Parts: sequence; structure tokens; C-alpha cells
Amino acid sequence: MASTNPRASENAGQTGGAGATRSHGPEKAQPFGKSKSAVRDVLDRVLPNSLDAEMAVLGAMLLSPAEAGSLVRDRLSENHFYYTAHIVIFREIAALQDALHAVDLLTLTQRLQDKNQLEEIGGPVYLGDLVTHVPTVANVEYYVDIVWDKYLLRQLISAAHDVIFRSFEQQDDVKGWIDEVEQQIFEITAEKSTDIIKLAKPLVMDAMASIERMYEKRGEVMGLATGFRDLDRKTSGLHNGNLFIIAGRPSMGKTALAMNIAENVSVDRNIPVGVFSLEMSGQELVIRMLCSRARVNLRMLHDGFPKEEHHHKLTVAASQLMKSPLYIDDSAGLTVNQVRARARRMKQQFNIQLLIIDYMQLMRAPSRRAESSRQAEVADISAGVKALAKELNIPIIVLSQLNRQPESRDEGKPRLSDLRESGAIEQDADVVGLLVRPEIYEDDIDKREKLKGEAQLVIAKQRNGPTGEIDLTFIGDYTRFEDRARVEEGDIPRFEGGEE
Repeated sequence: MASTNPRASENAGQTGGAGATRSHGPEKAQPFGKSKSAVRDVLDRVLPNSLDAEMAVLGAMLLSPAEAGSLVRDRLSENHFYYTAHIVIFREIAALQDALHAVDLLTLTQRLQDKNQLEEIGGPVYLGDLVTHVPTVANVEYYVDIVWDKYLLRQLISAAHDVIFRSFEQQDDVKGWIDEVEQQIFEITAEKSTDIIKLAKPLVMDAMASIERMYEKRGEVMGLATGFRDLDRKTSGLHNGNLFIIAGRPSMGKTALAMNIAENVSVDRNIPVGVFSLEMSGQELVIRMLCSRARVNLRMLHDGFPKEEHHHKLTVAASQLMKSPLYIDDSAGLTVNQVRARARRMKQQFNIQLLIIDYMQLMRAPSRRAESSRQAEVADISAGVKALAKELNIPIIVLSQLNRQPESRDEGKPRLSDLRESGAIEQDADVVGLLVRPEIYEDDIDKREKLKGEAQLVIAKQRNGPTGEIDLTFIGDYTRFEDRARVEEGDIPRFEGGEE
């Protein structure tokens, strides 16, 4: 085997990818620059690396295995090193640490010699160079940063090479391919080398700062207000990183409730909101929002506006909606990866503070595990959306279907176990609200009329708060939810000393 000593191969040059195939015939326009050799020039260059930084990191691990060694292993793995010799050395230092053996120049040399790898990495002389190559162990964190940055650059080049290669072969579903490329780049740029273990002191200080804000704002909504009084009181608003599931049977008004929240946040408070409408077109969604906000019956649009005032109300509502930071993607059949890629783009471009997905069962999961069953697919989707909420650090509202079980109960009362197709939704969600309108399940005409407009959002799960029912009013003519009017005891007039 040829020597893997970095010093011996430092100036030899290493290829970064496959060379381009030569073709014969007329010259063609070159998309990469003046000539097709430009691509080969890029791919034939030595990939980004820092020999000195890698040597300094390994030398620090030998000089200070307890402190520097632990820091390096927390932030780097053998995959982050460029030179083969350094990969071998890092792996063996880590093995010594895991076996609780002493880590120094002597023990490492003996271990490599026992495994017939000493000469492959350059011999004892090169190991000695590692120790003398460290300017100061105190700066090991900066050396780690250099190694990490070079690793990220190599990952980007590898991804770009893959994009070039596959782009020649990808002849259909170009938009889907672009979404995959975007996701791949986002995953690389989002990769971080952060400390997982944190000292209690800064965590306690952050917690106390949060408690102080709660004390100063006691009685107020701490998260993002939905615009529904009782919902905000019970949940204290929508919180960053949380997944809020609104579930219900068909025709319960899930989309209407979600879009009412979107309207309250984006139109009334001017806070950017992103919406993925996988079921309805963007135009249908906006027409419903306009009628809901203008208090105009949707059916009247087809009758040519029997009253002139309806047209004026819609014009006013349209003006308000056009000024709002509401962003709608109505693409159908998206995978969870495509939703994540597009949501990242929304966050970067428009700084959305709330994301709404309508609805979960219309998304697809491309993983091989998802092909085995629908339950596994929905579980992958649920986990993916929850991870997205944490990544973007915003609340995400996802609509979901319930199974048929509520229809066999009085007034259609739903339960947490009615979530359709996967218990993973219940596990991943921070808040689960089950929407029900009792009038839908009432056969008696008189009783149905009495129940007309009544709706409940049953908070069946809340990770950091109470559960219970929230009373709402559904105005069917406008497909709109409102807070249920409260009747207090003091609101009822009392008559003393005689008949009414």
C-alpha cells in the first residue's frame, strides 16, 4: 500500500471528481464559461483542506487528551479530516480514549505499530511532528473551526458535482429535482458543530429571564396570539418550535379555523404567515378568506351580488388582504422534504412567523420505510414537520383528519385516539385540538336548530398546559369562526318585589 503521509502527498495534487468526457463533432455553446475545460479545471483542483489545522488538532489531542481531546471529539469525527493518515490517527486516539487507556505519543505509536499502520501514516517521526506542530493547546477550538469550515466546503463541492452529474440524466420532474437540490444544499449549510452538553448556569439564567418576562406580562399572551380569546388563554398563544395539530372529521371547518387564525395574524397584526394549501387552490382559498372577512355569503357571488354593499365590502377586504404579509403555496402532492425546503425559503425570504399546512394526510414521504405502510409514511411526515418547527423556530399549525369513530358517539365527541392513520401524530404534537360541531350529528331538526353555530375545539393534549374544551361560534354563511359570546350571571336582569 502506498504511503498516506500527508507531507508526501501535499503537493502531488488530488482530483475532486470525475473528468468530463470528450466529444467529437461541431462545437456547442458552453454553459460553464469560455470552454468546457472550465468544468474539468474545477473538478481537477485539490479539494479545500488545511494540513496545518488538522495536524494542530491531532497534536492538541495528544498533549491534552482530557480537555482538548474531549472538545475535539465533541465537535469532529473522523469524517471531517481530509488526509487519510489523519483519519487513521484520529480513529486510534478515539479508540484509546474509549478503552480508558492513557493517550500520549508513546501509547499511540505502540497501538499503530501493533496494527501495522505506523509506517502508513508516516512513521514515528510524523507523530512527533504532530506534537511540535501545535502553537498552543489553548487555541484548539480555532483549529477545529478551520477543519470544520474546510469540511463544509468539500461537502458543498461534492453536492455541486452531484448536481452537475445528475442534471445531465434528469430529464423529467425537473421541479422536483430542483427541490431535492435545494434541500441538499440547505442541509449542508444548516449543519453546525455546536456543543450538546451545556453548563447549568446559562440555562438557569435563560430560564429566569423567561420567568421574569412571564411575570411582567402576567395575564397577557406569551406566544403568538391566534385572535381567539379562549384559545389564547388556554395555550398562552402559539409558541416557537411547537407543532399544533387541528384535527376533525370532514366539513367541520378545519380549513376555515386555520385561515381565520392566518387572517388574524397576517392581516390584523401584520405578521408574516406562510400557508401550504395541498387541497384547495390559492384562488379558492383567497375567495373564502375575502368572503369571511367581508361577511359576505359565498353563495351570493354566483347570484351576481343582490346588494351593492356586498361588492363594496369585498373591495375593502381585498385591499386589506393585499397589504398583508400572507404567502400561499398551493402546489399539490408535495413530499414532506419539498415542504421543508420551501418553508425554509419562505423563512429566509419573508421571515414568516407562523406556518400552516392543510393538510397532513395529503403530504407524501419519499423514504423507503414509508413504502411499507401508510402508518409509517404518516409517522415520517409527522416527525419531519415537528423537526421543521424546531429548525425554523416558529409555530406550525397542521390540519389532520380523524377516523370515523366520533360518528358513533353522542354529538360526535372526538378523542385523541381518533387521529387518523398514526399514533405518531399524537406523540410529535405539542398541542392537539379536536374540532367538532355537534349540529352535524343531530338528526332531530329542532335540536339541530338549537345547536346551530355551536362549535368546540377540544384541547386533548397540551405538552406544557391544561387540556379542556374551548367554545367557539361557527357562522356558516361566512365560513368563519368567532369567540363564543359569554353570558355572565350579572348579565341577566333581576326583578325584585313583583312580577316581570
